[in-house]
Amino acid sequence: MATTPDTDKAGSGKPLDDEAARLAATAQADMPLPPEPDDIDDEDDDDEDLVAYTASEAAGAFATLWRFTWPHLRNYKTWLSFVAIGLFIETLFNVIMPLSLKFLIDDALGEEDFQALYTILGVLAAAGIITSIVAVWYERWDARLAAAVISDVRSRLFEHVQNLPAAFFGRTKRGEILSRFSVDMAGYESSVKHFANSAMLPFLELIAGIGLMIWLNWQLAAVALLIFPITLIGPRILTPKAVQANYEQKVNESAILGVVQENVAAQMVVKAFGLQRKAFGWFSFRNNAARRSMADATFLSTMVERTVTVSVLLLHLIVLAIGAYLATIGKISIGTFVTFESAFWEITYNIAHLMHFIPVAIQAAAAMRHMEE
Repeated sequence: MATTPDTDKAGSGKPLDDEAARLAATAQADMPLPPEPDDIDDEDDDDEDLVAYTASEAAGAFATLWRFTWPHLRNYKTWLSFVAIGLFIETLFNVIMPLSLKFLIDDALGEEDFQALYTILGVLAAAGIITSIVAVWYERWDARLAAAVISDVRSRLFEHVQNLPAAFFGRTKRGEILSRFSVDMAGYESSVKHFANSAMLPFLELIAGIGLMIWLNWQLAAVALLIFPITLIGPRILTPKAVQANYEQKVNESAILGVVQENVAAQMVVKAFGLQRKAFGWFSFRNNAARRSMADATFLSTMVERTVTVSVLLLHLIVLAIGAYLATIGKISIGTFVTFESAFWEITYNIAHLMHFIPVAIQAAAAMRHMEE
């Protein structure tokens, strides 16, 4: 009888030990070992094959953004028309400003015509006040329009999730689904919020500035318009690579969210069997992949803009030299030269704005592609 308690303890302890061993083996299988350094660059068997962007899709980041957004914009045509009117008025004022320099220098200052001086300054003051009021007015409508479109896209995405089959949720990690609502929506929101002022307004001013330069002196304008083929060389080469790098960044960020979500859900097992080191090793593997893809995406996106900046600077020096020579020999007036320089600066400024928006559009195109998968 004295041995009964020991026998019972041994009999009851063995199944518990077997169960603990089974759970530990299961946890070990679910939590892979950290990859060796030589295997860091190898593709993960669980990762889906990436679909490469074609050159036409990469160059059409703006078109992709427009095609994705236009069905939602059609629901707010009145608001869209208000924004369009505001953009037109602001563009008109930004063309009048450099043009006024020609009349100020050649007519008012050159001829010492105070009446012309007062008239020009009065028109500019009135136009500036009206444009400022209109700008505040249409910015308000633009903010409402952007918020409405983003809300509609978010609702459409959530509705799509509700209609997916149950098998999809069984084979897809929850972190990948959540990344559509967090990482991808953030990239898309940024492009929609800044599209009017960072893309549409610079584009309209660019077209108006070209017309002004041609009207001032078409020979000098022909030289200045070389800015377009020169500035398109770099983006044409780098944009497809930048789009693909940004897409890979999105995929890696989704994988990180999946690892974190699964780790948080399995914390009881991780703590019970001391799997923190293995968990951190697996997270480090994903985090290092995301770090490399983020560095590549950031560098390539920045180079798209940098190549344009360098090209514009070199061409502007050429235009400045030719314009100064023509003004010196009397082919063009001083007012025309100054106005042309101002218009060219305005064009380069707008091109820089558009190029600055290109990385945003690239990231938005990658995000939209990821959301539509």
